Amino acid sequence: DAVITLRDDAAVEVNNDTFDKTLFFEEIKNVKENDIKVDYSKVNFKEVGTYEVKITIYKKKYIAKLQVVDTEAPVLKVKDVNISVGDTYNPKDFVESCKDNSNKECIIEFYDSGVNQNGEKINYSSFTGEGSYTIQIIASDESGNKTSPVSVILNIGKGSSKPTKCTYGNNEYDVSNHIMAVDVTDNGCA
Repeated sequence: DAVITLRDDAAVEVNNDTFDKTLFFEEIKNVKENDIKVDYSKVNFKEVGTYEVKITIYKKKYIAKLQVVDTEAPVLKVKDVNISVGDTYNPKDFVESCKDNSNKECIIEFYDSGVNQNGEKINYSSFTGEGSYTIQIIASDESGNKTSPVSVILNIGKGSSKPTKCTYGNNEYDVSNHIMAVDVTDNGCA
């Protein structure tokens, strides 16, 4: 008297191995949940993909598909950054931590759709002079889930551990003394 109709597939979030086995069925009647045996041996709950599972109910075998999916955006924590004039920066410099439920590395980028107060697209490469700049960072994962843009501050020359001007040590050529200055210290001046 059992009525059993399987779904084409069922889905579970990556790294979540607790799954309600009744979700494999479009319709199931007159079957005790304890009598549903599911073999997950071919499923890697840590890897996005589609897997085959074997279901046994009252000695009858069924094959179902289980999709391990990633639908959650990474969790991004950011920090402000201080650099000297002339130093470079990249999006990862502003990240304190980034964790994705897939346990894979986050993809960190500048938010390239950001606009300034005049409505113009932000050109982060133009942020080179001394001052404070608002930077927007996003994180995404391999499944294409993205965080909302998060704002951080880039301070150039202010509060930096390196001085912004050096007499020697900033790779400048001193014509009068015929000396090429080279950085040899932690603070950028020699």
